[in-house]
Amino acid sequence: MSRRGTGLESVEAFEALPTAALGEIARSLRRRLVTRGEILVRQGERAEALYIVVSGRFHVELDGQPGAIAEIGAGSPIGEIAFFTGELRTASVRASRDAVVLELGRDEFQTLSARLPMLWNSIAASLARRLAQASATLKPRERTPPACIALVPCGDEAPPRQFMLRLREALQDIAPHTAVLDRDAIPAEIMASITRGTEQATTWFNELEAQHGLIVYICGSTLDPWSEKVLRQADEVLLIGTQTRRGPGWQAPLNAVERLARGVHDSDAHRLVIVHPVRGTLSGTARWFETRPVRMHHHVALRADADYRRLARFLAGQAVGLVACGGGALCATHVGVYRALTEAGLPIDMMGGTSGGGAMTAAFALGASAEQVDAALEDIFVRSRALKRMTWPRYSLLDHGQFDRSLAAHYTEVDIADLWLPFFALSSNLSTNQAHVHRHGQLWRAVRATGSIPGLLPPCYTEDGEMLVDGGLIDNVPVATMRELKWGPNIVINLGVTRRRTYDVDYATLPTRETWLGHLLRWLRGYPLPIAPGPAQVLIQSLAAHRPKLEMYMTARDLLLTPPIAPHYSMMDWQHHSELMRLGHAHASEALAQARDAGHPLFNVR
Repeated sequence: MSRRGTGLESVEAFEALPTAALGEIARSLRRRLVTRGEILVRQGERAEALYIVVSGRFHVELDGQPGAIAEIGAGSPIGEIAFFTGELRTASVRASRDAVVLELGRDEFQTLSARLPMLWNSIAASLARRLAQASATLKPRERTPPACIALVPCGDEAPPRQFMLRLREALQDIAPHTAVLDRDAIPAEIMASITRGTEQATTWFNELEAQHGLIVYICGSTLDPWSEKVLRQADEVLLIGTQTRRGPGWQAPLNAVERLARGVHDSDAHRLVIVHPVRGTLSGTARWFETRPVRMHHHVALRADADYRRLARFLAGQAVGLVACGGGALCATHVGVYRALTEAGLPIDMMGGTSGGGAMTAAFALGASAEQVDAALEDIFVRSRALKRMTWPRYSLLDHGQFDRSLAAHYTEVDIADLWLPFFALSSNLSTNQAHVHRHGQLWRAVRATGSIPGLLPPCYTEDGEMLVDGGLIDNVPVATMRELKWGPNIVINLGVTRRRTYDVDYATLPTRETWLGHLLRWLRGYPLPIAPGPAQVLIQSLAAHRPKLEMYMTARDLLLTPPIAPHYSMMDWQHHSELMRLGHAHASEALAQARDAGHPLFNVR
């Protein structure tokens, strides 16, 4: 068996061994078929074998919790650390599709060690390198996009032929190595192997994956061996619902293939596409989720090329996200940045943000232009003085009534699920002390929740009674949330300050409750009050200060835009929104031109 044919060159502990030693190890390997869902390595057990993946994919789980913390593909080893060190398994490894592995047992390994004295030296060196790499790695694991997708029609209605043709074209243009296959394209001997359940079909499917960047398998609505096999083979299920002949919110009953898909994959691996005859106002989307819980959903108008390309970028792991930070009135800067992005022709496939950033991206997702958002800021915060109305401080310092009415008027009653462009807003859940990601429900209420500055405005409450406040308390620049929702590059806006802010405050002059009346009387006679930031400024500045280290979540494909904000701009003063918009536009235009000239990969997105 050649060095290349063994797969041993992928095992770091063996890579320095001579060819003769590799051949001897290869002769001790046993070939094994692993079915989807089977646990190959179980956490807490003794490591009695080392595995090398010939074909297929596995994911790593901790403490029996659903969701992979890492993925392992063809050519990679499984369980080698615990095997070499003699420790217990630290995690479980489960097959995420039918797979073939090579197994090296403990007894065979001990025999090899006796015959090959250099083996332990090679292993010790590799373990030392692995430890050094682990100590230096700070970034969280970047999730792997799906390599195989099973396309399943909703109900008994096949997707429109025009939809299938256009999706295929968009996929093969954006990801040229994509293959789209139905059962008629499969060789007869492979179909026979599928029916018999033999290894030949599994090997054929996994070899096909090695030849293509992405494979889409097309299922029918009737359960058969083909659909069963590709559902076990797939990393993700793409549900295709259509409303071409029925009204908004109509949903077909689950067919047999959908029911099996729900048994094979959890909802996190389901993606829903709703096909519409024309591009217009959407409604009733949330009804689909009652019987089809999914990770993501998309709307596609039958003749809209941009919708197909956006969907194709999501499927191919190339979707472009726009992430906007919080910052109160300073978030008017985002409007100018967005204008520069549209002028540069960059596609934006998904938007989201925290606090003011969530409010701005919500408006963009609604389809508002930069000029329209600027006019809305003038109406809400300057003319209506929505955040200038004090109230009796029993529930908050500010009266929320005008603010709520303004948000409802500008964002309307639209449900987030009924937006053509995917969107999220992040708020802080004080009932669970976790981030709350708004993906469904009324858009204006999500905007209100993400910007509920503690103390200044009353919190918002979910139907379950959970308390939501400003998202900046948890994550003011929610790049991590965007990465959890999609693959692909992100444009991140993180407002910067040109210099350190200092305050010339004489603390001893600040009035107490007992001296406040005297200060008020002096102020009425024309004497100024002590100069110091008020509670509103302190609260919102405290929220904006919580900015996780972005380098933890940024990749080389992402683009960070940091418009410089001069200290004289206040986070609670909305009078300067147009100036900030122009500042953001100028900075972003220059930064985008430099990034384009430098060959930033974002400009290669199709």
